[in-house]
Amino acid sequence: MRKQVKLNAELQRLGPDGLEEKLRSVPRPRQPNRLLELIAERTVRGQTTLIVEVGRASPSETSEQLAERAAALIEWGADAVAVCTDEELTPDGRMDLVTVCHRLGNTPVLCRDWILHPIQIVDITRSGAAGFNLVQAVLGEGTPALLKIGLATGLDPIIEVVNKDQVEKVVGGGGATLFGVNISVGLSVSIPGFRQDVAKSLVQQLPFGAASVVGVSSVDEARIMRAAGTDAIWLKREALQSGKGEPSWEDKARSLLEQLSYVLIGDD
Repeated sequence: MRKQVKLNAELQRLGPDGLEEKLRSVPRPRQPNRLLELIAERTVRGQTTLIVEVGRASPSETSEQLAERAAALIEWGADAVAVCTDEELTPDGRMDLVTVCHRLGNTPVLCRDWILHPIQIVDITRSGAAGFNLVQAVLGEGTPALLKIGLATGLDPIIEVVNKDQVEKVVGGGGATLFGVNISVGLSVSIPGFRQDVAKSLVQQLPFGAASVVGVSSVDEARIMRAAGTDAIWLKREALQSGKGEPSWEDKARSLLEQLSYVLIGDD
C-alpha cells in the first residue's frame, strides 16, 4: 500500500527523537470542533448539513485551482468540503489541504484519507482542517488511540462503520461523537435499495448524542437518508464527475447542489 510505504519513509526520516518532537508540537485550532458545531446548528434549525467531497480533477490540476473549485462548491450551497489527499488521487495532498483551508477561511474543511498514524493527524491539524475520517475496518483496535489524539487536538474525527458490531466496538472505546457510513468503505450491497436500508439501520443504531454522516451519490439517496434522520450528507466526488457528452463539472455541480440544498433544507 503506497500510503504505508510513504508513512514508513517519513517515520524513518524523523527518527524517534524527531517523531516525539513532532507529536509534542501539535497546535490546537483557533476554532475547535467546527464541524460538530456546524452540524448541531443545522440540526437545531431542522436542516441537514451538506459536506461535498472534492479532489484534483487530474494530476495537472494545481492546488490553487482545486481551492477555487472548493470555494465554488461553498458558494453553490455546500456547508463544508472534504479534500481527498490520498496519493492515488493527488501528487501533493498536504499542499492541497493547506491551500483549500487557506482559501475557505473559517468554513470547515475535512481531510479525506486513510489515517494510520498520529503524525498524519499532526499534519492535518497544522493544515487548518476541521476534521478527518477514521476507518474502523482498517484500524481495528487502533481506532480508540487515534480518536483520542484527534479529539485532544480539537478536531472532529468521523469514525466510519459498516455494521452494528463496529458501532458497538467504537461506542465501547468511548469518546466518539461523529459516525460515518458509506464514505471511504462503501456498503457493498448489490440489491437495489438495500444499501440505503443498511445505512438507515446503522444511523438509527447510533448512541444518543452521536451525529451521523452518510455518503451518497445522488439526490434520491440524500432524500432517503435525510428522512431516516441522518445529521449530515457527504456527497461523494464521483457524483460530480463528468463523462464524455455530459455537462461540465461546473454545470453538474451547480445543478446538483441546488437540488440538494432544497432537499436538505426543505420539508421532504
